[in-house]
Amino acid sequence: MANPVNDFITYVRSSIAELKKVTWPTKQQTIRYSAMVVAVSVGVAIFFGALDFGFSRLVTYTLSTRQATPVENVTPENVVPTLEPEVTEVKTETPAENTDIKLPLE
Repeated sequence: MANPVNDFITYVRSSIAELKKVTWPTKQQTIRYSAMVVAVSVGVAIFFGALDFGFSRLVTYTLSTRQATPVENVTPENVVPTLEPEVTEVKTETPAENTDIKLPLE
């Protein structure tokens, strides 16, 4: 079984060796790429901001020119419900063949 400490040290050494092979950007390239990212981000933000502004103006204009339909005032006659039950008779008929049904007892 391998020693975990030796494995870790080997990993760190190989990582450092690989990082030495990397071609790092110069200071000028880093500034140029960073400025490009900021410029594109600002451009996209302006584009979507203008799009949002235009759509909100369109919706506002559409809703302001639309005529609202008048609603007539309807006052309910009886606002408070009665709590007394209404008695209604219910007539039921059972066919003769269904009279012998036995329900299971619980």
